[in-house]
Amino acid sequence: MRRPAVVLATVLLAVASACARPAPPPAAAVDIPGLPGYPGARELDHSTKGPHWGYQDSLGRLIVADVPFATVRAFYEQAIADNGWTVQEVTGTGGAIHWHLYRGATLGDVEIAPRPEGGVEIHLERHDHAPS
Repeated sequence: MRRPAVVLATVLLAVASACARPAPPPAAAVDIPGLPGYPGARELDHSTKGPHWGYQDSLGRLIVADVPFATVRAFYEQAIADNGWTVQEVTGTGGAIHWHLYRGATLGDVEIAPRPEGGVEIHLERHDHAPS
């Protein structure tokens, strides 16, 4: 009678320890050349795409910074200038700002928006045109 109880306890302990394992770490952040992530920001999502829609490749990143909106805005205004981008257009609604950029055959987008729960959401994209 004692043996089934020991087996049952061993099985329950194995199942419990398997359920208690920590979640795997998030995938490594995508570095987007010329569009730096805000220092200390948390990454929510990222994407990489090969050839599509006339682009050779595309990179995207969604991050959140827990700092004031004005601080993030100043950072990206400086980063855009420091990385040689030309601003094609600046748009914005609802407190968000969206810079449409180009540099040679590369298009870039930086969008920053205040989050209702605090902090700033930052969306970065880079699209490199395929060689002609």
